[in-house]
Amino acid sequence: MLSTAELIQCTEKGKSHIRDSSDLMDTLYREDGSDCEGIVTDCRTSEARFPVIAAVANLYLKQQVTFQIL
Repeated sequence: MLSTAELIQCTEKGKSHIRDSSDLMDTLYREDGSDCEGIVTDCRTSEARFPVIAAVANLYLKQQVTFQIL
């Protein structure tokens, strides 16, 4: 399960294939001091946010993905 911010961050870093959870963690949290809140803050200004949010919205409208509020 990934957050939309994590999807945006992967897209921004050009990571389209994730082998396993350690690969994902290396991609997202490689830099010292990286945390969930930092990723959300970075994604608010990312140019990759628009296509990712549109893709997530389309999946939701087609009932191919569900949201879980944490």
